[in-house]
Amino acid sequence: MGDEIAKWSEHWMKVNAAAAQAAGFGADPSSTFAALVAFAKKYGQKWYQADGIAPGFKATRASVVKSFVDWSTAFEGYINYPYTDAEGLVTTGMGDLIDAMAPGQKMHVNCGHGTNVPCGSTTPTGTARALPWTGGSLDADWAKLKASWPHIQSTACKGITSARLSPEAVSTLVAGKMKQNEDYILAHLPSYAVAPADAQLGVHSMSWAEGPGFTGTWTLFRNAFNAGDYAGAAAQSHMRGVGIDMRNLANKLLFLNAAAVKSLGANPDHLYYIDGLTQLVSGAAIATAKAAGAASQTVLAQLVETVKANPGKSAAVGVGIAAAIAAILSRL
Repeated sequence: MGDEIAKWSEHWMKVNAAAAQAAGFGADPSSTFAALVAFAKKYGQKWYQADGIAPGFKATRASVVKSFVDWSTAFEGYINYPYTDAEGLVTTGMGDLIDAMAPGQKMHVNCGHGTNVPCGSTTPTGTARALPWTGGSLDADWAKLKASWPHIQSTACKGITSARLSPEAVSTLVAGKMKQNEDYILAHLPSYAVAPADAQLGVHSMSWAEGPGFTGTWTLFRNAFNAGDYAGAAAQSHMRGVGIDMRNLANKLLFLNAAAVKSLGANPDHLYYIDGLTQLVSGAAIATAKAAGAASQTVLAQLVETVKANPGKSAAVGVGIAAAIAAILSRL
């Protein structure tokens, strides 16, 4: 029976590789996204599951909102104090701007990078004052931040500030920005409302990096996404910039996951991310084998019977086969 299992294992891996490549993952997904897997592990990226639409949102799935902070921290950082960015604007959280340009200011002309004058208000804005700061004086911190720029900015601002936000306050701030972005996203990507969680997270990731306006100007991406062509959206998702390679790779994986979810008819609320490299690729192999015709149907049926008769040897069928067998038994 070992030879028989080996036979089905070899066939399965061939089908699995073909399905993965057809879905856009590449012939060897584990190799294509190896750097991303290592990155996610190194920086402790986390993602969670939840059902339905997130409370207070119009279309964004709860798993996306629940995961966004812990998933994005590796890309954006997580800061619970006020700090100045490269333009002298006061920011906090995960790149959340809480400052505003003052009348007469022109960035890179009379304020911001290339000058010695910070852009933004000289005193805390209403947006900044509305946040639940604890432990210090926002007014004093603001004055220090503006006076110390450009010599002190970004994370170096921690040492000259005293006001802090709780984790709950940062999450609320981020969710508020996501809601604002969602309005713009829905205006330009109406199919976002039915998109799988992975695709929605990809769009929010790009919106955080590029601003939600990209959904109105990236025509090829917009057309592919609205057509439900998530593999096409993956191909058009590349952003330019320094230090953005891992985010680009993460976004590509998210959109390819969404393509597999759509093809398989899987649960759109489930957020896969890295897990898609095993769970969805195995599922894509099943779908590909089914579509191949009667010969593949016969192989699948024989494979199921083989494993049923030898449950203790199912691991020999290959990488990811345990999940694949469960899927076969539930779908055939």
